[in-house]
Amino acid sequence: MSEHISATDETGNSSVKDSAAIRKAVTEGEPSLPLFFVHPIELTFYNLKSNSEAHVWLQPEGGTRWGNGEPTSKLVGVSLSASPRGSPLPLNSFLINYRNVSLVTNALCSEIRARLYVHTLDRSFSGQVDLPPGASLTIESPRDRTTLAERGISSYTLKLR
Repeated sequence: MSEHISATDETGNSSVKDSAAIRKAVTEGEPSLPLFFVHPIELTFYNLKSNSEAHVWLQPEGGTRWGNGEPTSKLVGVSLSASPRGSPLPLNSFLINYRNVSLVTNALCSEIRARLYVHTLDRSFSGQVDLPPGASLTIESPRDRTTLAERGISSYTLKLR
């Protein structure tokens, strides 16, 4: 997973393309330019049983949000895959909004991988995970990785830069 930092305004429109200009605007506190850095994130769910629900929340403080990339670049989309490679996704539902990613399975699955983005100005982000019994989750950024394997609600923090 390679790191790419770009910026979007609050509506998702790209306002600055140049990485040096983005860093300058952030470090000098340009008030008219509300920027978010866009970071690739990978969520890998393991050992989900049939009819399992899993949720990944972001902390409500701050402007951190889940996203599907930057509309004006090649960083667009959410990618889902199951293991073994090429097998159908055993999902009844997959939902992503600003603060929550949730899924419900319809069959036993050893691995489901979701690639998406987090939009934030912060150097890290935190949240909570709710996993079914026996399941685990690895959350990975280009700079950090954490694995949660507890039943119920667990907290996490992940470094981005």
